[in-house]
Amino acid sequence: MLVAFAAGLVTFSLLYAPQPVLHLIAARYDIPPQSSSLTISLPTAMLSGASLLQLFIGRGLNPARLVPVALTLAALANLLGMLSPSWHLLLAARVLTGVLIGIVPSAMMTFLAVHIAPERMGRAMSTYVAGTGAGGLLGRLAAGTLSTDGHYASALMMTSLISLIISVTLFFMFPPASPSPAPTAAPRRRVDPAGLRRALVTPSVASVYLIGFLLMSAFVGIFNYLPFLLSSPRFGLSQSSLTFAFLPMATGIVAVPIFGRLYDRLGPRRMLCFAFAMIGGG
Repeated sequence: MLVAFAAGLVTFSLLYAPQPVLHLIAARYDIPPQSSSLTISLPTAMLSGASLLQLFIGRGLNPARLVPVALTLAALANLLGMLSPSWHLLLAARVLTGVLIGIVPSAMMTFLAVHIAPERMGRAMSTYVAGTGAGGLLGRLAAGTLSTDGHYASALMMTSLISLIISVTLFFMFPPASPSPAPTAAPRRRVDPAGLRRALVTPSVASVYLIGFLLMSAFVGIFNYLPFLLSSPRFGLSQSSLTFAFLPMATGIVAVPIFGRLYDRLGPRRMLCFAFAMIGGG
């Protein structure tokens, strides 16, 4: 489970670290806010696309090797992007980062499905999700609080370097022999189109996709807008002060593992109703 937490931490640290400095990126490259927000939105979109691509190319690949390689390359791409003097090169590096880290979620789910008993799957997946929350929070806090006087590149480079170190460490954290699912009599390398179609149109499954899409859209949209709002004359917060507006995310690091344990006991329907009640209350 430590591997799952570390992989999630690196993935979302790389993805969301620039979010509290989007207004500084816009000022440096003299671009409008909606353009600077592409440094978050495009990698997120690429992550989604790469996760779907894993359906077609991921079978037979060893997650214990795939995840560290993908995260190491993503950290390097992100580091090079922060060194770029060109907005378009920065955006290209961020797109590549999104593609590479998009390999991780499905690969980690495959890894956990092989190594974790079904009755402990909720706990295991919640550990991975808690790692994503911790990475997103720490990446944001590091980039935001260490960026002073409009200089943010060194702070983002530092988060990339730390992510690179953890990614390389993951090569040694995975179990030395990662068992693979038992092969069938006639192994197939391609996804069954009929099965994929059923997965897309089955109402109970499609509703989960829709919930994820709507929640992530609201989440990314609100927090992309937040640094522009809090640094505006209306609030006039300093860079370090506005960064702490992301601090409530820390509750998720603790809450998600607890929810994972409750999920194993209560099931998805009750936990989903409880989660939406909390959103409505907020």
